[in-house]
Amino acid sequence: MAPVRTQSSPASALVAIALAAYQPKPRFFAQQLQSLVAQTYKNWVCVITFDSSMRETLSNRSIKKFTRDKRFIWRQNRRRLGFAQNFQRAMMLSLKYQPYAIAFCDQDDVWLPTKLQTSLDALQARPPRSLVHCDATVVSRNLQLLAPSNWAFWSPDQHAASVRHLLHKPTVVGASAMFDARLARISLRLPIPPSTPHDYRVSLVAALYGGVYPIHQQLYLYRQHAGNVFGVPKFRKDAATRGTVTSEMAWSIRSLATKMRMLHKQVQRGCDRFEKMKVLAHGISGETRWGRLYRSHAFLVMLFLGSAVEYAVRGKGAQSVLTMSMYGILSLVRRSSIKRRLRISRQRSAPHRRS
Repeated sequence: MAPVRTQSSPASALVAIALAAYQPKPRFFAQQLQSLVAQTYKNWVCVITFDSSMRETLSNRSIKKFTRDKRFIWRQNRRRLGFAQNFQRAMMLSLKYQPYAIAFCDQDDVWLPTKLQTSLDALQARPPRSLVHCDATVVSRNLQLLAPSNWAFWSPDQHAASVRHLLHKPTVVGASAMFDARLARISLRLPIPPSTPHDYRVSLVAALYGGVYPIHQQLYLYRQHAGNVFGVPKFRKDAATRGTVTSEMAWSIRSLATKMRMLHKQVQRGCDRFEKMKVLAHGISGETRWGRLYRSHAFLVMLFLGSAVEYAVRGKGAQSVLTMSMYGILSLVRRSSIKRRLRISRQRSAPHRRS
């Protein structure tokens, strides 16, 4: 049984909602904001950062009424950040209000009235610096039921996720997450690209500290439409969305194409590592001090070290096995050419005999 949170966790703790907006559809956006107002838990603030023109959105009649609610904080980005950094900015701005917890929020979903209260209760029952995330009901653009569970498509076997599990397969959907506010600053210190999705970044940090825990309830409506940045692949619509679900065959073809592109990038990265190790091995063999001991085996040593690092980082997943196998194949194919180059290097470095 997980230890109970030891820090002070008042019943009326402030929750900050980080909402990143980009050209929101007024009808969808108004429904989401209204679902926040209708929450049974009232002690919250919502920081909304716009990656598009905020003035155009606020001029809409259905949105203007929410500007009178002081719990909504509206901020305009000076330049286009992209969805990941836009969420990160909303998260960092929310720390100004010293919240107890932070929850991510998408611009086009609809929260059920008990989402904040249920998530906060689950978070307070977990260790410090934890993250909790819930399931969702998948709906169409008109809020018609498409699937009773979002986890059935992403990760049906939800459990307390470890770092190793998250590295192999991310399971946290941003709109479903609520986490300890202290994780916000720590997450930005991770040595990963700034474009890394916000939910993946925070879930990794939470797994290192308090843990990542599921809430086995559907607490919001996950709307699927043509403008989704990420969505359930089975229910992606074409540009002329009419509310019809794409066929299983088309979805399978797109899924296969995505996997092939990922495999191609993986092979490219492996080839880049191969070339770097080859150059490094050639440099080692050219050194007179080390050449006598490692001239013929320098490349194989670097190949072994590279494979060991790859295995340590990626674990026992299929990608690491594929990468290590590719290293082995390339070493067999190019070993003769490498030896030939090393022999040339040895001949060049040999001293000239006097006649």
